[in-house]
Amino acid sequence: MWVALGEGGGVARFLPDARLDEIISLPAVFVSSLSFGGSDLRDVLISTPTTTSAPSSVERCSAAGARYLASASDWRGCERRSPRSAPMPDISK
Repeated sequence: MWVALGEGGGVARFLPDARLDEIISLPAVFVSSLSFGGSDLRDVLISTPTTTSAPSSVERCSAAGARYLASASDWRGCERRSPRSAPMPDISK
């Protein structure tokens, strides 16, 4: 599993047994999201926000709003699955 580290400024990869396998640091104050792409789902697409809750941090970082593409030749994303047919529970009560 891959996780965007937010204020950690990178992404982390965890093994199926939940052990940390790798951290990839990026020149960003905040990393907001990642997903897999490419024809074989082996490209990691990483994004950073243009603003965060600490605007002064973003102003200091030229990587704010940047997108990165990394090759993950040893790992592959999952095919998109169709949504579940079961209705979502109402948690507003």
